[in-house]
Amino acid sequence: AIMTPITAIFNINKQFAKFEDSDGKVDLNMPKIIFTVLNLVWLGVGLYKMRNMRLLPTTSADWSGRIVWKEMMEISSIPPL
Repeated sequence: AIMTPITAIFNINKQFAKFEDSDGKVDLNMPKIIFTVLNLVWLGVGLYKMRNMRLLPTTSADWSGRIVWKEMMEISSIPPL
């Protein structure tokens, strides 16, 4: 669902190849821009849904597994002042 808009944007010339005119009279710039914008909107909707389902690491607790804790060299029973 997330890769579909991305691959569609990268293959935009292949998508519009059947609409191209050999004389070059057909201007496909505006349809290509609209196609790209709509795919970016769908990508944003997909990322929004994934964020709401907590599938994306958006909080600091999601990255707590990467924290490297230091080993304590010494332990003292005297509390610090």
